[in-house]
Amino acid sequence: MPRIIEIAAAAALACAFASPAMAGGRVELRGGGLNEAGTTGGLAGIAAGYDLDLPVPVFVGAELSLDANLAAANSGTAEVLIGLSVRAGTKVGLGGRLYVTGGQTIRSIDNAPYHLGGGYQQAIGPMFYVKGEYRHYFAKDLYTGGDSFVAGVGLKF
Repeated sequence: MPRIIEIAAAAALACAFASPAMAGGRVELRGGGLNEAGTTGGLAGIAAGYDLDLPVPVFVGAELSLDANLAAANSGTAEVLIGLSVRAGTKVGLGGRLYVTGGQTIRSIDNAPYHLGGGYQQAIGPMFYVKGEYRHYFAKDLYTGGDSFVAGVGLKF
């Protein structure tokens, strides 16, 4: 089992046993763009995650994302990017979260590149949030690497 998947599984397990007052689940709808090998296309998907707030203004969490590569869909093929990620960051201002994220992306028609990026999430009231996130996909074997940026709107529980 690749090391990043082991880390993501351990983070998810640690978050699952956290006290509800110190933890939070979330689900989101997201969309954005994907640039690979000089080709730009859209992404649309969903994500679910769980964050653990630490006693200091720091948090850690795990996330599973499912994104459809719309450029592939326009060419008659289906490609889904399944992201297994961990994230860590700091709470900023009133309801903000600035974070770094990393993990592995399992692709339906390609190999599984690692990704690294960062983002910002802002609470809107007690239950909703918006976020923006950047990821760089590192080249592996024949895959040329790429970049994505997504914006999302989500529900915290």
